[in-house]
Amino acid sequence: MVLVWKKSGDLRVCVDYRWLNARTIKDAHPLPHQADCLAALGGNAIFSVMDLTSGFYNIAMAEEDKNLTAFTTPMGLYEFNRLPQGLRNSPASFMRLMTNIFGDQNFMTLLCYLDDLLVYAPDEGEAIKRLEMVFSRLREHGLKLAPKKCHFLQRSVRFLGHIIDSSGVATDPDKVSTIRAVTEPDLMMEDGVTPSQKKIKSFLGMVLYYQRFIQNFSTIAKPLFALTATPRGTKTPGKGAAAFKKLSPGDWREEHSRAFQQLKAALVNSVVLTHPDFSRPFILFTDASLDGLGAVLSQVTEGETRARPIAFASKALTCAQAKYPAHRLEFLALKWSVCDKFSHWLKGHDFVVWTDNNPLTYILTKPKLDACEQRWVSRLAPYRFSIKYIPGSKNIVADALSRQPFIHNRVSQWLLNEPYSALLEEAQQFERDTVQDAFRLSADIQSAGDPPCITANNFPLSSVEVSAVLEGHSDWEAGVQSRAVSLIAQDTQQLLPPGQCPLPVFSLEELQKKQQEDPCLSRVLFYVSREFQSYLWMCDIVDYDKYVKRMKDDLKEALTIAQRNIDASQQRQTELYNQKTKGCNIELGDQVLLANKD
Repeated sequence: MVLVWKKSGDLRVCVDYRWLNARTIKDAHPLPHQADCLAALGGNAIFSVMDLTSGFYNIAMAEEDKNLTAFTTPMGLYEFNRLPQGLRNSPASFMRLMTNIFGDQNFMTLLCYLDDLLVYAPDEGEAIKRLEMVFSRLREHGLKLAPKKCHFLQRSVRFLGHIIDSSGVATDPDKVSTIRAVTEPDLMMEDGVTPSQKKIKSFLGMVLYYQRFIQNFSTIAKPLFALTATPRGTKTPGKGAAAFKKLSPGDWREEHSRAFQQLKAALVNSVVLTHPDFSRPFILFTDASLDGLGAVLSQVTEGETRARPIAFASKALTCAQAKYPAHRLEFLALKWSVCDKFSHWLKGHDFVVWTDNNPLTYILTKPKLDACEQRWVSRLAPYRFSIKYIPGSKNIVADALSRQPFIHNRVSQWLLNEPYSALLEEAQQFERDTVQDAFRLSADIQSAGDPPCITANNFPLSSVEVSAVLEGHSDWEAGVQSRAVSLIAQDTQQLLPPGQCPLPVFSLEELQKKQQEDPCLSRVLFYVSREFQSYLWMCDIVDYDKYVKRMKDDLKEALTIAQRNIDASQQRQTELYNQKTKGCNIELGDQVLLANKD
């Protein structure tokens, strides 16, 4: 017997029932799926959470089974009269009790997950009626609530590790802070330099709980999963054997440290996922690359023109899938997202699939399919959807999930994926004079001696040009792209007309600080900076000789790395070949046969 402290400060009695559980026939009564619970909350604004007092102890043990729960203490042998925690069938037995009490109302007016109850309603009047029904049934069956854990008629509540309100579902800040507090030394063994596979798996388990909030999760976490994978050819350990391999200090490299930091940052910057409305069509964005598959399920809520995300999903490719051609990878992303990841939401409802692979739009009507494609088409047959084409340059959302993002942790993820039209709408909410004054005021920060040069991290524009973008173009994206073409063709000295006061050149760190102070100004500057980073990467070098020298140095370094890798590869091939060859035992004076091939 072990005593464990609860969050409330009380003690919980725990008994090791592993021997008994191994010999117990499993009760297959299902527990509700967490995603199904959270998906049933759309259209509600008032929430009440309740927790039963001593949940499992509300069920009496059968007289003939009490002796099976016996445990020893220094004071003697004891048996449980009520259902204890730790038994294999305790959760299923308790869930059956709650289903018998609230089964006709579950997913209709309330959610029941073991001893946690969530009553939801669109307004306070309806919420009070539903609470009266719940109290009446609890009183009828002799169940009591824990007052300290109950919160009634709230606009925002905690339920199953999430923050729930009328706008959607978000991560619990307390749980996120716990994950954020984990440092790299916490993942190491006692020596502080050798990574621990057990601790890495524990960290990934915590992050996996919120994986549908993390964009590009599979791609980001791929290096960490590689550390926890069992090598091929290794025998599966038997029962009770440790399933962890021993790592060396050199196994933890920069890519693992980067993945660890990106996962924590992604949780901190996670978006609020909206509640699905099953009376409206869904929108599914899919994309695939050699880094993995990506999908975003979204929906345009009533009264809005922009689609809001419901869930993010990403998947790493297997060795066989990594060899697929591009069109089959895109088809795999469609089949996986519809039939596997979001099937419980999409089956029986209309939805539109947007993809940046034009041939995929004809896959359902293609006359000739191979055996694999025929199986995938048959799996998609029960779903009602249409496939539409979206250019790759505009498929920002799903494309970011299957590839590494352009900027990882410097700016919030929601800012990176926000469309240009939304930025223009927010900018137009401010008075035009106020916006122009903000640009002119920020321009005073830059000193007059700064050179007007375009670099990979910043780009100066005059206030007149920025005003022209805001006032002269109804489509922000088209305005910025057309202006980019005209500006690139000009000489850098002509970007600043005489008498014009240029906008300041902000680094990404400064933009992040400006974002907190003035969201409108900082985001305009960020997008102006971001739009030109992919075009003008070499404008920071004015001297041609310096450019040529740096190019030669880069080529020499690349040649050195390539030669070193070739030598290492040849050495590995030699070692593998030598392992398969048999040694020669011929000694001086032995008789041998001579092969005459003439």
